[in-house]
Amino acid sequence: TYHDLGEYAKAIEAYVQGIDRFPTYNEAYFNKGISGLHLFIRPEEYKGFVEIMDKNQANERENKIRQYDFLHDFYKNITKASADFAPIYVALGKMHDSLSEYQKALDHLNRAISLAPNFALAYFQRANIHVHLHKNLDAIEDCNKALALGYNDYDIFDLYYTRGHTFEQLSQFDESVADYRKATELEWFNDFGVPMSDCSVSNAS
Repeated sequence: TYHDLGEYAKAIEAYVQGIDRFPTYNEAYFNKGISGLHLFIRPEEYKGFVEIMDKNQANERENKIRQYDFLHDFYKNITKASADFAPIYVALGKMHDSLSEYQKALDHLNRAISLAPNFALAYFQRANIHVHLHKNLDAIEDCNKALALGYNDYDIFDLYYTRGHTFEQLSQFDESVADYRKATELEWFNDFGVPMSDCSVSNAS
């Protein structure tokens, strides 16, 4: 999809077309909001607000908070229509994470997991929050849970980086090195589409 390829503007256009055809399809609103979040812009209906923001000289955090406020309202409107839609709480958690509001992020991710105990992405996102809160054992546990549930999204290498970093903080260096190596291999494969083992360079003597 456009979103998976990082072409978020095109993804938003596709979701808008989908919403026009199926106005009650909650997941399309959610995905459109996520694409907008990646671009640090509002979804389509807030373009006017973005143009105003581009003209002012507010600092980066103030701009992010303004964007967040609109995104927050956007997601909250969806939760009113579908209060048990767990991905919305993951999105809210990611937004609070981006503002360094880690306890609020944790609360939303806990809510997502309570609604969907097998939602692998929610565990991965919560692991990141545990890292910020210096809860290393909890972070490792959530990374392990995400993997056990089959997490295999395009950013899976980030999960191994996260767990590797956490092992490093605990001085578990063998585990840390193994995870960093796995993360590097996965990131290489994502970027180039071939395993690192197929791209070894011979040393000329």
